[in-house]
Amino acid sequence: MLIDLPVFSERNAESATNVVDGSAAAGSLRSTCLEILTHEIGFIFNSEFRTVAYEEVEAAAESAENFLVTEVDPVTVSRLPAYIGALYSVPMLTPAGETALFRKMNFLKYWANVFRSTLDPKSPSREMIEEIQIMLDEAEKTRNQIVESNLRLVVSIARKFSKGQTSFDELVSEGNTILLKAVEKFDYSRGFRFGTYVTHSVQRHFYRYFQNSQKRRLRELPASETLSNVACESDDDAAAFRDERPAEKLLAQMDSCLDRRDQFIVCHRCGIGTNGAVRTFNALGDELGLSKERVRQLFLIALAKLRKLAAELKIDLSATL
Repeated sequence: MLIDLPVFSERNAESATNVVDGSAAAGSLRSTCLEILTHEIGFIFNSEFRTVAYEEVEAAAESAENFLVTEVDPVTVSRLPAYIGALYSVPMLTPAGETALFRKMNFLKYWANVFRSTLDPKSPSREMIEEIQIMLDEAEKTRNQIVESNLRLVVSIARKFSKGQTSFDELVSEGNTILLKAVEKFDYSRGFRFGTYVTHSVQRHFYRYFQNSQKRRLRELPASETLSNVACESDDDAAAFRDERPAEKLLAQMDSCLDRRDQFIVCHRCGIGTNGAVRTFNALGDELGLSKERVRQLFLIALAKLRKLAAELKIDLSATL
């Protein structure tokens, strides 16, 4: 890689000497050039990228202080699946390490974009193309380093959420997808820990994932099912929702997030304040002048709002809603 990327960026395609024309090699070079020009290079910009030298960025990223090797009980690791146990051999990143690696990754992508803007697809510079490819490869390598250092975090979150019909492996896969997206969106310059950002992102995704899974299960249920099958896992949970003090506290706040129609649907569908009578979506639709499917949709939306309200009020309704 060139020593000083900002200095090299002052060159342009006209000043580059390694240009190939009129041959098969030139055709291949133009093809590579077009591929680079059409490939999106996403990055988080920082104004220091225009002036800081690459040597400084690279030295900070390679500092031994960036990595934290934690001691792990070998017996505990031996009980885990091999692919998960291997994660515990990957050093964790310190706060300084996170900053240094994100800085390097985005620095490289920024200058790859700058260099790309100088390319002429009709007469591309081999030197410029090779330099862009080197920067993108190094940025990808740095990205992978960040991801590998945080896979263990995703596993720990998935273990907390794994229950019932949702498999642990499925949650790990979902969490890893969110981790990859988070790496691309994280702005290290704001001073937050990436681990905190990932934790919140993965947890939010898991909550939505469970809600969507529940909605899919609800579509398969007959409309005459009671609350125990609609919003809960068992008859005991349905009773708990109607009778326990935490649920009562939530119901007392219903009007803060639900309009009168949605409250009517929830109460009559769940048998709340109706002598325990649970009405079907068909019956509710006839009374409200809506289709059965529309009432079902409104009911699911209302439940989601109640879950959000419960979270804001720190009411634990995990077993009831």
